[in-house]
Amino acid sequence: MKNKKLIFIGSVAIAFVVRALHIWIMSDPVRNPTFINPITDGAVNHKWAVELLSGNWPGSEPFFRAPGFTYLLGGLYGLFDSARLPVQLVLALFASLAAGFNALTANRLWGTVAGWISGIITALLWTGVWFAGELLDAAVFASMLSFVLWLFTGPE
Repeated sequence: MKNKKLIFIGSVAIAFVVRALHIWIMSDPVRNPTFINPITDGAVNHKWAVELLSGNWPGSEPFFRAPGFTYLLGGLYGLFDSARLPVQLVLALFASLAAGFNALTANRLWGTVAGWISGIITALLWTGVWFAGELLDAAVFASMLSFVLWLFTGPE
């Protein structure tokens, strides 16, 4: 049991440090103007979350996606007074859970070494790091899918 906790916490910690460092570096508006003004899907998520907080939901555009992530983003904006950096760090924490659940799944199926390898690979996977730094639902849903995979691999 202690080994499983260590694998989970260690993988999540490595993933979060890497994602937080990426977000901190990319939060510089000179280096990355899209941090202040997101583009494409991130812009839609940001706009809808801000409109949700102002009471103007769903806005004037057609409603074309499920609102779960928008509600989460709006709730985080409300909690942090619309400050982007703490919101993105919380989203990075959610995204980091994928490394922990993938590590637990590999540990359950193939042992401790496989668990650590899986957790570290997931923690350092560049696409996961990048998407955790954007206002996209992909990183949060990846963690949810990793959790479901862990549940489906059987009992402890």
